[in-house]
Amino acid sequence: MRNYEFTVILSPQRSESEINDFFQGFIAQVQDMGGILEKQAVSDLVRLGVPVAGNEQGVLGVASFALDPEKLPGAQRILADSESVLRSFVLHKKARKNRTSSRGLSFTAKPEAAREAKEETAMNPQAVDQKLEEMFKEEA
Repeated sequence: MRNYEFTVILSPQRSESEINDFFQGFIAQVQDMGGILEKQAVSDLVRLGVPVAGNEQGVLGVASFALDPEKLPGAQRILADSESVLRSFVLHKKARKNRTSSRGLSFTAKPEAAREAKEETAMNPQAVDQKLEEMFKEEA
């Protein structure tokens, strides 16, 4: 199973109930294929940056699923065969790994933890001045 995000731009000529029926039907069909719904969202009418099929506005729908990669073409076919869909695309969402820096700090660490780690490595200004004086004396 892989994580996918289906994004659909639906025709603005459809009523709200038709849009909800289509989206719920699509979700049900993907679940029948073994997909697991993670989240879904349908927005109101949005202005498109570029006209799509002669429409300057559309209804944006997004659904995140975990789905077997072999069944992905079937889900894409459902979207392609619908008259309500102006555009659709599918993104493969990779799982995020918790990476660490060379100092051992986590990139996803909470801000407080990062602040505490920074305070531990912060030098005192007087110690810096003293070290600089020592370095300059050695050069002379």
